[in-house]
Amino acid sequence: MGNTSSLIAGRECLLSAVGNSTRLVAFGDEPLFRVSDALPRNLEFPATPVAVTYPDSPEQISDILKCAARHQRAVQARSGGHSLGNFGLGGTDGAVVVDMSHFQQLSMDSSSHKATIGPGLRLQDLARQLAVWNRAMTHGNCPTVGVGGHLTIGGIGPTARQWGLALDHVDQVEAVLGDGRIVKSSSFQNTDLFFALNGAAPNIGIVTQLTVRTHPAPSVAVEYSYTIDLDPEDFQQQASAFADWQTLVADPKLPRKLDISLTIRAQVVLEISGKFYGTLKEFDALGLETRFNFSRKRMRVLTGWPSILNATLSDPGWRYSYDKTMGITPRHPLPDHAIVQLLHHLANADAGPASWDLTFRLVGGAVNDRPTNATAFAHRDVLYWITFHARTSSLGLSSTTFGFLDRAYDLLNASLPGRRPMYLGDLDPRIADAQPMYWGPNLLRLEEIKGEVDPQDLLHNPQGVRPRKGA
Repeated sequence: MGNTSSLIAGRECLLSAVGNSTRLVAFGDEPLFRVSDALPRNLEFPATPVAVTYPDSPEQISDILKCAARHQRAVQARSGGHSLGNFGLGGTDGAVVVDMSHFQQLSMDSSSHKATIGPGLRLQDLARQLAVWNRAMTHGNCPTVGVGGHLTIGGIGPTARQWGLALDHVDQVEAVLGDGRIVKSSSFQNTDLFFALNGAAPNIGIVTQLTVRTHPAPSVAVEYSYTIDLDPEDFQQQASAFADWQTLVADPKLPRKLDISLTIRAQVVLEISGKFYGTLKEFDALGLETRFNFSRKRMRVLTGWPSILNATLSDPGWRYSYDKTMGITPRHPLPDHAIVQLLHHLANADAGPASWDLTFRLVGGAVNDRPTNATAFAHRDVLYWITFHARTSSLGLSSTTFGFLDRAYDLLNASLPGRRPMYLGDLDPRIADAQPMYWGPNLLRLEEIKGEVDPQDLLHNPQGVRPRKGA
């Protein structure tokens, strides 16, 4: 959308949209714009907007959208700016960014224990402010991720098996739609919008406020990890260790208090780790130590929610990064031969200079209690997610590294029927036609809703929901 001349023409209306306050808008031709305002998180997939706005009211956001529409500029909201494809900057050059840093409100209803929060909060701020009331909700581990993105596309975290996704806590959403209207939605009001904003918000509306349910904060947890050193040449032995983990997590009786992942790193090191939200006695009763032939273990008991929280939040701090994700369902677990092929590839193929890992993270539980069509997030049958991850702090990722991860993904994908679900929170900017894998059977309904509230696709990014014509 748009060109340089339309940007020049649009300056006056963008300034007007934010009350003619020069502190509430920055333009791409200003000195230090890239380092002070654009602030791309992942340098592997750069995107440079033409302007970054800093509205302080829903009405200003509405006016920004109307201005961008007149000048044919795509618009995207930015809360924490952690999108792996820099979709908070538009995902491609030339977008207008709506930065949500002035929307950091949080209040608690003392009777219902529902919190009203702003999308500009970071997860660390949300979690620590809820802890003042000894309350908690599901969220991920990275402290600087923004609430606005995390709570509206999914939000997987250590307590998801107990409480559901972050977005499963949302009771009401206020948003500015692509057509400029300011609306509230819930399961009783504007229900189609509520469905769409819970899993596909970046392409439907700019969220300005959310009301969320909270839970009593856990008082004790066990943090654990088991390292399994394997013969780098014995791929059957390695596959057997993985099969033991897959059998464990497929057990429907596994307590929902258990958060567990398996991570494979270079030199064929497997680590099983996570948290158990209960006592050490309850954790020991699970018998995890009898299931795996581990060489090293780490374990500590965390008492009090602040201690548990501090052990949960950590920022990886990468500058160049690439992820691929794949959802595995109970109906179609990974077969042994595919794991053998994968492990052979990981041990022998050239990964380039970047660091890499594969993480297999159990979800299920409360996440899968809700039906597929309850929210735009559709993947309610996934047992565990695989994340194929590479990162480096300088120079960027090489084609060798991309090829290494692509091949790992393809080996597993070829062993399973149909198209594999992908998680929008760890998006892959290199995938064409990604929408069916992000939203599955909910995509058609989302396209129809998009056609009603944003028919010109103003809220656009490279892998977003597109409006269905005639909706």
